[in-house]
Amino acid sequence: MTKGAYAKLHHDMQHFVTEAIAEQLIAIKNSIAQCARKAQKAGIDAIEIHGDRL
Repeated sequence: MTKGAYAKLHHDMQHFVTEAIAEQLIAIKNSIAQCARKAQKAGIDAIEIHGDRL
């Protein structure tokens, strides 16, 4: 991604997207994994994760 394209994307999405540090992403991943384990125990066959909702 070029610097200009990144700047435009950042400008266009600044009200919808926040940046996350590595520790936050790890915490999100661990929470999703925990939910998936609970769903599996409850008999759920699949889960769907929407990255734009994190």
